[in-house]
Amino acid sequence: MRPAVAELRAGRLAASALTGRDQELDLLEAGLEDALAGRGRLFVIVGEAGAGKTRLADELASRAKLRGARILWGRGWHGGGAPAYWPWRQALRGVGPTLPEEPDADDSARFRLFGLVTETLRGQSAEQPLVLVLDDLQAADEDSFLLLEFVASELPEMAALVLALSREKTERLDELARLATRTLRLHGSWT
Repeated sequence: MRPAVAELRAGRLAASALTGRDQELDLLEAGLEDALAGRGRLFVIVGEAGAGKTRLADELASRAKLRGARILWGRGWHGGGAPAYWPWRQALRGVGPTLPEEPDADDSARFRLFGLVTETLRGQSAEQPLVLVLDDLQAADEDSFLLLEFVASELPEMAALVLALSREKTERLDELARLATRTLRLHGSWT
């Protein structure tokens, strides 16, 4: 049962009521239920600019916050010059380890970093369920995707829901989709 719209106004909250995405929201809320019960989930959400990806994630984050979840939000940067792991840097501010500005060429060092981020998320989600939104992934660097794949492989044992949003369907998203509970493709523009 969905809370009344008037009840959804605390924290990083949606600015207005969401309409026309009931089916997608129901799927994401089921994923949230699993995450709150300690069975983490990943959803990939793909759609053109203006299709409502961010708005849908914002609505779910609002509902999750009301249920006691902590919301972590990061976004890819289209303007160029962003350091490695930029969406992760934003999402993990004040929560996780400091990520390097340049990706490490040493695979074992990168693996240790990915393990550290994953264990940080596991520890944080044990204290308070998490919703991690990584938006505009079409602008993210390769290492951000690799880190997301690594974290996604560990999600089933965490109280965390991860939403990966992108405008474009890419080979990287196809690889990520194999770890996802579901890939949602949004069409048209949201109003």
